[in-house]
Amino acid sequence: MSALPSAPNSLSINQIAQEFGGDTPHALSEYYADGSIVPSGTQGEGGAIPSSGSAISIGDFFGSRQRVTINLTSHNQPTNQPTSLQALYTRSRAAA
Repeated sequence: MSALPSAPNSLSINQIAQEFGGDTPHALSEYYADGSIVPSGTQGEGGAIPSSGSAISIGDFFGSRQRVTINLTSHNQPTNQPTSLQALYTRSRAAA
């Protein structure tokens, strides 16, 4: 997804919900960082989105975006076979 609007544009709870998800009716308290919707470390223009226990406002979300974290694990076993991720990367690079 693209980033939320930058200040001084307008930003609403509905735009935040569209970017990050969440249940209706939407409440700003759903969107604390390190909760079930907004990952820890998510950044807006003014720095990190606050975690629970801190004051939070719609303005904290200017320029923020949902991010996807992919964790890869290797078992460090030598093999001549490419991993599925290597094969996928090689095919996508060849098609480009």
